[in-house]
Amino acid sequence: MKKDDETSLKDFVNSLDETGHERRAEMHSDSFFDNAPDDATLVTRSREFDDIHKHYVRRQVWLKLVKRVAAANGGNIHLLTLPGKFRFEVGLYQKCGLLKRVPHNGRDCLSVVGFETDPTTFGLLKTSGPPLLEMLLGSILSALTDATSQNGVLIRKHAPFDVINLDLTANIANQHDGPYSPFLQSIRECFQLQGSQSTPWLLMVTFRTGLAETERRVVQTLTDFFQTNLDTHLQFREQCLDAFDVESAATLLERRPHDGVGLFTGKWIVEQGHQFEWECAEFKHATFTRGFSHKDGSQDAYGMSKLCFLFKKRLAPRRQLILRQVPAQSWHADDLARLIKPGNRVDVDSAVANLSESSRARLAAEIEEFKQNQAITA
Repeated sequence: MKKDDETSLKDFVNSLDETGHERRAEMHSDSFFDNAPDDATLVTRSREFDDIHKHYVRRQVWLKLVKRVAAANGGNIHLLTLPGKFRFEVGLYQKCGLLKRVPHNGRDCLSVVGFETDPTTFGLLKTSGPPLLEMLLGSILSALTDATSQNGVLIRKHAPFDVINLDLTANIANQHDGPYSPFLQSIRECFQLQGSQSTPWLLMVTFRTGLAETERRVVQTLTDFFQTNLDTHLQFREQCLDAFDVESAATLLERRPHDGVGLFTGKWIVEQGHQFEWECAEFKHATFTRGFSHKDGSQDAYGMSKLCFLFKKRLAPRRQLILRQVPAQSWHADDLARLIKPGNRVDVDSAVANLSESSRARLAAEIEEFKQNQAITA
């Protein structure tokens, strides 16, 4: 070994500080645990799925619209969703007799295609009863945007659906996504999936509405699109003025950022539907806030939007042959106005705060009922 190499090796060995390494290991320095949230935050996040706010939305918003879809479709629904550990949504629809029962691989299954990314939760759901038509491990967004993947093939095999629920606790576009986020791409793919659906269907999406964590280019693009509609449609501009006392999309975003991000996204989704001749016959926008603690003890919050769109087919007149773009229809403007129609926004924080003790107790009891049922059938 050359002398220079010996010197370099000795320097390297001398630089090793076993005592320091052991001390840092004991303190979890530079590890996952060092960067993990505090215990209170972890407990809060782990219980987000079973709180009163979310179940209020399931009961008072989702369920009412799902019943309408089921009635229009013969009494039962075919569902695409992220069921979660305790299958609250699936359990609620099953309890109300709204899910189809179908034979599959020799079993009587609920007509539900479910997705889960956590392997442990997936294993629990895979063994739960009654079984789902499909329980798939992986990202639902990846399955929607990659038609050639195994999950992408399966999701298209079972399409179309009566209800699609993208209940994600993520932003519409994270900062590393760039201007073409998987979430927004997946929304367009949902309309592609529903191409052969002849009866009304429901699209439900959930996302965070924090500006700091959302890709700014996407927010700016959605803001510009919203402003174009304000400039073009008088009815839409007047209703926005009545609802928010603003005539500018930028002003709305500045004064009410959570409402702005949710509303701008909803408007974009409705216009994507127009490209596939889907009319938004009904719309609901449920909002609430989440609180959490930083490691330094300071408190913070972010907003959640849950958008519900009831779509039905609205074919263009035969005299308007579609060549390069979708012809403008009068009902397009009606759909946009419906986004800010009085009564379509549900302030979940206020609604839950004003619940009677008996109503709150019923929601809490039903949450525990579904958790117990899942524990028994798993």
